[in-house]
Amino acid sequence: MCRRVCTLLTVLLSFSALLFFSASFQMLLPEAMACPFCSAVSQTFSEEMNSMDVVLIGELVKTPSLPKPGDAGQDKPLSKAQFKVVKVLRGAAILGQQKTVACVYFGDAKTGQRFLMMGVDPPKLMWSTPLALTRRAEAYIPALLDLPDAGPERLVFFQDYLEDADEMLARDAYDEFAKAPYATMASIKKQMNRGKLITWIRDPDVPASRRRLYLTMLGVCGDEKDLPLLESMLKSPDRKSKAGLDAMIACYLLLRGPDGMPLIEDLYLKTTKPNTPTPTPPSWRCDSTVRMTST
Repeated sequence: MCRRVCTLLTVLLSFSALLFFSASFQMLLPEAMACPFCSAVSQTFSEEMNSMDVVLIGELVKTPSLPKPGDAGQDKPLSKAQFKVVKVLRGAAILGQQKTVACVYFGDAKTGQRFLMMGVDPPKLMWSTPLALTRRAEAYIPALLDLPDAGPERLVFFQDYLEDADEMLARDAYDEFAKAPYATMASIKKQMNRGKLITWIRDPDVPASRRRLYLTMLGVCGDEKDLPLLESMLKSPDRKSKAGLDAMIACYLLLRGPDGMPLIEDLYLKTTKPNTPTPTPPSWRCDSTVRMTST
C-alpha cells in the first residue's frame, strides 16, 4: 500500500511540475535543466572540436604500407597514411602552410575518401583516429562552426538531422537536443515538425532513448488529435510499443490535462487482486521525476 501511495504521489508531482513548466518555463525554468527524459550518448562533434587544437577535413592520398612477412614482432614504427589538407576548420595558425598530414590509420578506405581529423598538443601534433565522412557529413561538420553556442537557432539546425540517413549525424543531433535546456527546446515549438515526430514515435525500430526525446517534443507541440495514438500505446500489451514509457506518460498528461490521470492510475497504479504488488511501468525512471520536481 505504501508503495502504491508513493508511486501515485510521484506521478502527481511529476504531472504538476510538467503543467507548471508548460505554462511558465520561459520565466522560471532553470537554464541548466535539460530534456528530463533524455540521456546524451557521447560528446557532440561541437564539444569534441572545441577541445582540440587543430581540426580539419583531409583526403586520403596514400594508404599505409602493409607489414612485410617476417616483420611481425619487430620493434618498428607503424606505417602512417598520408592525407591532403582540404579544409582547416580550427587551428590554421598552428598548421601554418602544411599541406599534408601523416597519421596512423587502420581502416580500409580507398584514396580520395575524406575524413574529419583532429589534433592536440602542438607543435608536434598528436592526431586522433581519422573519421570517415559521407558527403552529407562533410557539409554538416563545417556548418557547426557557424552556429551560436546555445539558443533556439542552434536546435532548429539540429532538428533537420534527427533520424538522418547518416547515423553519425542523427546521433549527434540527438545528443545536442539531449543536452539542451528544456526551455530552449520548448521555445522552438512553432518550428517543430509534428508529423515527423508522430512517424518516429510510431516506428518500433527507433531506439527508446530517441523516442523519449520525440515524445517530450510532442508534449510541447502536440494537441488533442494525438491522444488516441498515445492512449493506444499506453494500453498496448506489447512492451516494445511502450518503450520510453516515462516520457509517454508525461506527454499524454501534458496534452490530456488532469483528466488523463484516471487512465494512468488504472493502467499502472491500481492492483487487481488483494495483496498484489502495484504494477510498475517497465521503463519508469525516477531520475527524470526527481529532475522535473526538484526545482
